[in-house]
Amino acid sequence: MRRAILSVFAVAFTITVVVGCSGGAKMAAEPMAAAETAMAVEPTPPKETAMASQSTEASHSGFNIGDRAPAFALPDTMGESVSLADYAGKPVVVVFYRGYWCPVCQRQLEELQASYEAFQAAGAAVLAISVDPPEQGRTMQVKSGATFPLLGDPSRDTVKAYGVIDPDSNPFDADVTHPNIARAAVFVIDGDGVIRWKYWAETVRDRPTAGNILEVVQSLSDPKIKVTTKPKTGPGAS
Repeated sequence: MRRAILSVFAVAFTITVVVGCSGGAKMAAEPMAAAETAMAVEPTPPKETAMASQSTEASHSGFNIGDRAPAFALPDTMGESVSLADYAGKPVVVVFYRGYWCPVCQRQLEELQASYEAFQAAGAAVLAISVDPPEQGRTMQVKSGATFPLLGDPSRDTVKAYGVIDPDSNPFDADVTHPNIARAAVFVIDGDGVIRWKYWAETVRDRPTAGNILEVVQSLSDPKIKVTTKPKTGPGAS
């Protein structure tokens, strides 16, 4: 009888231990499973997506500092072709202006003309581009007195390549519109054909001075010259 009672107690003790251990193992396993699940579903930061979006936005404002400048060959006011390649090995200042009808553009070209000898002394060429055909370019040349080339881009190919196409109408005459003209912008290109400075006008009257541009040109050959005018690269550009 005593043996039977002891056997019963032994069986009961064994069952209790087994059940207790199983429950403990189950309780220990549950947090581990939860941790593994959390690690599995934790989202990866969308770095690639953000970079792709930034790249797309930057492309809206065309080529930027550090890029190779797009090649072009355009007619001057006499119909003669002038290309960027003609000035290989020397700095080139490429000025985009709105058109022969724009008084702010005329004043800008007059100021550049007043400093043209200084640009030549620095070894730089100056080229001004608008969407005007050669005959209208001649009108601007006479008004501004510019002796550097004024080039026409009626097809808008070069204006689009540099990312400076502007759909705005003429702000000086509400009755006249000039769709898809060039936005006022300046690119300083070094002798290797690389864009070293860019000024993308934020408003119609936003222009760097001739002195600002000359300073950039001179800094290409003399690193001691500090460029005081920060570049403007356009919306979304880096």
